[in-house]
Amino acid sequence: SAEGVKAFRQVISQNEDLAQPFKNRQKKAIRGIAYRSKFFCDFTYSPIVLKHLSKCTGKALAPHNFPMNISQINFGEIGSDKGADVWHIDSVPYVLVILLSDSTGMVGGQLQVSKAKFGDPKLALEYIRRDGKLPEDMVNTVNYPAAGYGIFMQGSRIAHAVTPVLKASEPRLTLVNSYQSLKPFEEDATLYKVFQTMDGDAAPFEYARHKAWRASGQLNYLMKEAKYFGKTEKIASVLNKAIDELVYARDLIT
Repeated sequence: SAEGVKAFRQVISQNEDLAQPFKNRQKKAIRGIAYRSKFFCDFTYSPIVLKHLSKCTGKALAPHNFPMNISQINFGEIGSDKGADVWHIDSVPYVLVILLSDSTGMVGGQLQVSKAKFGDPKLALEYIRRDGKLPEDMVNTVNYPAAGYGIFMQGSRIAHAVTPVLKASEPRLTLVNSYQSLKPFEEDATLYKVFQTMDGDAAPFEYARHKAWRASGQLNYLMKEAKYFGKTEKIASVLNKAIDELVYARDLIT
């Protein structure tokens, strides 16, 4: 709603002093704004929002275990020859990207998504590194109708970028929230190295909590749901999975 957009923007304005360059992608971004905003937390954990996003994926979703991902605010500067966001693959399973700025008359600032013909999204990035861009017939372009609209996508499975904002009444402002499945046995798309680069001292603790959640969920399944009498190999498989999660996290962090 217009009221929701206004509330988001008010919080962002109050915390704009936190903005800084974001890796090699944006000149200006804020991360972890929910640490300072109850409104951002309430939106992200809203049962209505989570129910809707879960319906989209066909599985129960929750906000990603890294609070620094609630939320990332991207500022797309006007007139920059560099894209508002370069081609990349996300380090989390799902993202919801909401436009918060006035897009009336905006030229550029479009979301570009590589088509499924690539299969492995890394192939699209290799193509771009080699040729500098993707052929037009390999790209889908998505536009937001107006502020307050969002795009929900499997960012870890699709290479995507945002074109330069050539003309607009104000900088392109977007809110990015990250989500994950509540099933602890699903493949983990979280890449620690990316968050270590972005979030400094917050990353080790948030990653440890994330892996502890996955391991505890796997052990909880063994304690309360599994019917593995006489199935030694299956028992060992669950135990090894939980152990591997924790050892992997410890080794990355240390």
